[in-house]
Amino acid sequence: DHYSKIQERRRLNNDSRALEREIVQLGRRGKTNEALVLYRSTWDNYSRNNSKQKTTTARTTIRPTTRLMNSAIDACARARPPRISTAFEIFKEGISKEKSLSTSL
Repeated sequence: DHYSKIQERRRLNNDSRALEREIVQLGRRGKTNEALVLYRSTWDNYSRNNSKQKTTTARTTIRPTTRLMNSAIDACARARPPRISTAFEIFKEGISKEKSLSTSL
């Protein structure tokens, strides 16, 4: 029903924000690799579930967002030495994947 869809959307939004916080915290603690693994796993899970097209799993998976991408880039910037090339790769991938995601929705 409509109410349960609203609740699910709120839960996913809260889960997404918690994931953003976790990526930022890992980056601030100097755990850049862990932050990047977490970010990339979000893309992998979403891509895998979204390829099933309009299934319940695809609709209940955390969608990679610009905020998540910014969190991963922030972790790259905080690394010592900064991972500039990785940050640009994340940015380029995010832009190209966002285009393909928006056309597939």
